[in-house]
Amino acid sequence: MASQQTPNYKLSRWAGTDRILVEEFNDNWDKIDTALKGNADAVAAETAAREAADTELGKRVGLQLIQTVNGTTGESCDFSVNIDWNQWAEVIFVVKPKFSAKTSYDIFFYKEDSTGALTTTLANSISGNCSFITYPLFDKTTSLNGFFLDGSRFQNYGNTFQNLGYLSLSPNSDATAKTGSLLKIYGKK
Repeated sequence: MASQQTPNYKLSRWAGTDRILVEEFNDNWDKIDTALKGNADAVAAETAAREAADTELGKRVGLQLIQTVNGTTGESCDFSVNIDWNQWAEVIFVVKPKFSAKTSYDIFFYKEDSTGALTTTLANSISGNCSFITYPLFDKTTSLNGFFLDGSRFQNYGNTFQNLGYLSLSPNSDATAKTGSLLKIYGKK
C-alpha cells in the first residue's frame, strides 16, 4: 500500500518498502484521465469562446477571415489562393512579405492551366506591406478589378476571378523570399 501522495492530484507514491497494489495504479490512472479530460474540455471551451468572439466581431465589421496563407521561399514569394469567389461581394488581401534584403517588389496573380500561366500584374515597385481590395460581387466570372488601399486602381478585362489561383511577389533585386511571409484574406458579403 502506498505511503505517500503527490501534492496536486493526490496520486499514490510508493516508498521502497511499500507493498504495491494494482487498485492504487488503477486509481492513479483514473485521476490522470479525469485531469487530462478536464484540461482538454477547458481548452476546447476557451477556443470555442474565442472563435465565437471572432465571429461576432466579424459580423459587426462585416468582414470574415477567409484564409491565412504562408508564402513560399526562394526567388519569388507565392501564395496559393483558394476562394469561392461566388460567396463574396468584396475580398481584401493583406500581404506581409519577408525578403532577405530591403527591396521593392512586383505583385501579380496567376493560374497555371493547360495553356500556360495566365498572368495579371496588379502593381510594380511596391515596398513593405501591401493591402488591396477586389470586387467579385458574388460572380467568379467578373473581370478582375479592385483598388490598392493607397487609392490606385487595377482592372484586367482578360482575366476573371475564377482564373486566379496564386498571388505572387517578385522582388526587384537579388533579394529572395524568406520564411515568414504571410497573406491574410478577408471577405465581405
